[in-house]
Amino acid sequence: LELLAKDIHANLQQKFVKEYTPKKSKEKSSYIPSPIYIEDIEETIEAELAKQAPILKAMLEGYRNAGMGDCTMQQVKEFVLNKLLTGACKTAVHRPMSGKYTDFAVEQYEKIQQALDHGLPVNIGTKRFLPEGMKASGKNGESEQGGLVENHAYSVVGVMEKDGNRFVKLRNPWAEGVLQYTKVTQPDGSVSYTSRKISGDTRGMFYMELNDFLSKVSHLDINGKLPPAPQPQQAQQGGNP
Repeated sequence: LELLAKDIHANLQQKFVKEYTPKKSKEKSSYIPSPIYIEDIEETIEAELAKQAPILKAMLEGYRNAGMGDCTMQQVKEFVLNKLLTGACKTAVHRPMSGKYTDFAVEQYEKIQQALDHGLPVNIGTKRFLPEGMKASGKNGESEQGGLVENHAYSVVGVMEKDGNRFVKLRNPWAEGVLQYTKVTQPDGSVSYTSRKISGDTRGMFYMELNDFLSKVSHLDINGKLPPAPQPQQAQQGGNP
């Protein structure tokens, strides 16, 4: 199963990571053109398990007959998913506006909330969305993805929870544009959301859904030291209750 997890991670890289050759170089590099969501990982695992089902079922049957435990294909899927999410894909998040958040996502949200509650400035930088040397369409030569500018600094000024979703409030120092989410219903009835930048807030402030935010951020900086988390009080020994 360890090898299976490695194989599936290699398939994920092949599926989502593209190679390119910079104009001034003959050497190829790699970049991720779009976020890898947990739902993408689950689909890849399911496809790989279906492909290897005869071998896996025979292996599990052998374990069962040898008295080494009874394991189902669902448990295999959960093992591989957990292996990826605690290792090579530990920063993966759920799709935006799904209302589902990993422990990693909740931890980042609470860290931001705690910093803002203590008056500490919080800044983030966005990822590079296009490979170096590839021309972008932005007015200043930059690339945009889902309403954010690549390699750009934003201030984090607030957080919010609404309808089961968590949001981070950002401020663009260029003071232009806000982010708008549009609900899209697919032919099979499933729902997804797209985001884009629109004009309308000259202060450059807007809310961004947490998963969407984390998939586009390269680093988060808290300017100051967070106070230590409060320790649980220990029960006093002896005496009257």
